[in-house]
Amino acid sequence: GAGQTIPTVTATLLDGGTAEVGPDGTGRLIGFFAHWCPHCQAELPRLTSWLNDNEVPEGVEIIAVSTSVDEGSPNYPPSSWFEREDWPELTLRDSPASDISNAYGLSGYPYFVVVDGEGNVLRRVSGELTTEAWEELVAEAAASVA
Repeated sequence: GAGQTIPTVTATLLDGGTAEVGPDGTGRLIGFFAHWCPHCQAELPRLTSWLNDNEVPEGVEIIAVSTSVDEGSPNYPPSSWFEREDWPELTLRDSPASDISNAYGLSGYPYFVVVDGEGNVLRRVSGELTTEAWEELVAEAAASVA
C-alpha cells in the first residue's frame, strides 16, 4: 500500500537501452499500460497530448511501463504502439513475468503510482484518469520533491 518503498529496478527500454529506476531524489509518476487494453489505448494519446502541451514540474519524471505483452493481441508489438502515439517519456519494458508490475502492486490497467524522491509510494490509482486526476498526480509527485 501507500508508504511502501519501491525497489530499485533496472529495466530495458523499448528502444533497447536500459534505465535504473529507484530512490534517487526524483519524484515519479509511473503509468503501467497493456497494449491490448482499450482503456490504455484511450489513455495514452490523451496523456501524450497533455505532456506535449504542459511542462512536467522540476524534479519529476514521468515513466511508462509496457506490461502484460501478448503477441496474439491487438497493437503488438507495444513498441510500435508507443511510437505511433508519439509517447514522449521514458518507457520501460516489463519482464515476461511482470516483475516490475508485481513490485508496484499492479491491480488493473492502466495503473498509476506516485513515488517520492526517497522511493516511497504516495498513491496508487487503477483505471483511466480524467485530465484533472492526472494533474493531481503530477502535482503530488512535484510536491514530494519541493
